[in-house]
Amino acid sequence: MFKPLCFIILCIFILSSVSYAVEAKYERHIAKGIAYIEARDYVNAAEEFRSALKEKPNDPVAVLYLGIAFSRSGDKEAETILKKALALNPQEPRTNLELGIYYFSKAVYDEAKDYFENTIEIAPNTEFSSKSEEYLKRIKERAVTKPWSINV
Repeated sequence: MFKPLCFIILCIFILSSVSYAVEAKYERHIAKGIAYIEARDYVNAAEEFRSALKEKPNDPVAVLYLGIAFSRSGDKEAETILKKALALNPQEPRTNLELGIYYFSKAVYDEAKDYFENTIEIAPNTEFSSKSEEYLKRIKERAVTKPWSINV
């Protein structure tokens, strides 16, 4: 009776140790990736987030940050990855904001506007909604057409 109990305890200990190691590696990759984004080193940031996704496939945080790294670097996969992040967690205001920024940078203002409005709806009175409101103002300013123009 004592031996099976020891075996079960040993198995639990080993499984929890493995789980802790995976979590630690994941957290380390996320932290490094965020540091690379802050340093505007998007290539290394993307590599860290890919490594994090190897530890935790389809993790919404790692997918979102991978999309941010791609978006900031102008990588063509940015839209796909950011939309995957949105599908994994549709109520995440940062994902909606980042999609809005992505489309704004591509001058697809109607699409950007939708994501900024979603951000404001999901997270009113937050840093995300304030940033979205700033972008919406910029979109409105761009929509105002000049009554005249001169071509030289």
